Amino acid sequence: MDRRSLLGLVAVFATTPTAARSFAVKSPRSTGLENQQVQRLFEAWWQRDEAQFRDIFVKRLMNDGSPMKRDLADDLARLDPLAVSAFDIFSKMFLDEGKNRRIVLLVNTNAGIFAACSEHNSAVDSNAEDDLPDLHLFLIKMLGLNARSVTHLTTVATPEPNKVGIWSGN
Repeated sequence: MDRRSLLGLVAVFATTPTAARSFAVKSPRSTGLENQQVQRLFEAWWQRDEAQFRDIFVKRLMNDGSPMKRDLADDLARLDPLAVSAFDIFSKMFLDEGKNRRIVLLVNTNAGIFAACSEHNSAVDSNAEDDLPDLHLFLIKMLGLNARSVTHLTTVATPEPNKVGIWSGN
């Protein structure tokens, strides 16, 4: 997917008017730790480790990745509580542990982090038309290094499991 198509997706899928105007791609230097957190989130999800998945949301971290002091974390939790539905997506996707999964693209923007994930059945030929691999697109909202929400945007079956260009023609 080219940058123009991705930025168009950001504008379409942003959930608030403010976020819709804020879709500039962040610099790689400032996003490394955020992207690592997103990778940890998906690894916990794929391993069906709900406790570790929740920790990405609730264990507050400082911008350098160190744990936040408890009193500050408690104050922030009171001021900005997580939505009750923040963890609902865990039980709705990636339930089949026999599939191979990997993140094929992370794009960190001011509106959130877009993650494209490839998922395919390891027992099936990836060229077979009856069980095509899936590409899932998610938007992860972050507050610093803490995930605040994960939204599934779309899924498409594709014979090319590791390419996100499939969305560029839509």
